[in-house]
Amino acid sequence: GKVYRSVCDDGSFMAVKVYQKEEIEKQDMSFAVSKELGIMCKLNRPVGIDEDKDEPGHPNVLSIRELYESEKDMYVIMEIAEGGAFFDRVNKQLANKGPFKESSARPYFIQLIQGLAYMHESKYVHRDLKPENMLLGGPHNDVIKICDFGLSTWVKEDSKLGEGEDESKYYEASSPGVDQKTKRKSAWGIATLFGSKKPNTGKARTLSQ
Repeated sequence: GKVYRSVCDDGSFMAVKVYQKEEIEKQDMSFAVSKELGIMCKLNRPVGIDEDKDEPGHPNVLSIRELYESEKDMYVIMEIAEGGAFFDRVNKQLANKGPFKESSARPYFIQLIQGLAYMHESKYVHRDLKPENMLLGGPHNDVIKICDFGLSTWVKEDSKLGEGEDESKYYEASSPGVDQKTKRKSAWGIATLFGSKKPNTGKARTLSQ
């Protein structure tokens, strides 16, 4: 779907993603879209000790605010992340200044861990962790917002994820049957994101030093 920048009555901005139902049905994506939106709604609910807080969800997980449907379209109102993809921030940094210094990379690293910890506490795993699926929002566009939950899934502590590798195999470990290692896969993926090489290839991709 297409994403639009909208203005609320109080002058604040939101992102509105519009899905055309006809296109969703043509591409046989009804289940996938419903699953992703369902996961976003679940992640928007506070868990644990934060159930009484005013703001829903977690500041490092992109939140969904409203969901409307018409006869032809579906409208998803989300918080806006005007800093764009973290992937673009990384490429700009590498092109202009070289790898991030540890002091600059550390806040992103911590925010990513906090967002994933919230997902894990909610019993969800992302399974497509990569810079393209991390947006930058907040007043200064420096707050990590984990997004794109199309491959995410709910898991029990003793369950297994499916076999195979996805396009982000260099970032999030993909091995047949993870059992109790589900959360460790995400931790391994974070280390790879901020590490010096793509695993198994030796190709350099230094994000920090």
